[in-house]
Amino acid sequence: MFPNSLYFLLNPVEIFRDTIYSGYMNDKRKIQRTVCSRQVSFSINGLDFEGTIENISNEGTLILTPKPLQLDQHSEIVITISNADQTDMKRARVVWSDQNAFGAEFL
Repeated sequence: MFPNSLYFLLNPVEIFRDTIYSGYMNDKRKIQRTVCSRQVSFSINGLDFEGTIENISNEGTLILTPKPLQLDQHSEIVITISNADQTDMKRARVVWSDQNAFGAEFL
């Protein structure tokens, strides 16, 4: 069960506790991201897409996409996580983009 939307806004990593792999990614980020695999939807400029959250922290996330997307840096997106009981949304800004992945910073 997902926590309420305010809880997601304050601590997004917690809602992925059931899909987190053991351990953290080995990188040199100031804020470590937790590796997970969670299907999500997101919208950019009114267009809806599907993807997979590859990793997440309280400050941002890496989302993989099944089809190549051409995203502009600084584009604002809305990430939507749903289950049977509740839908949570989080606004973010694209900080980098590759063809099948992008990094987003939560706003």
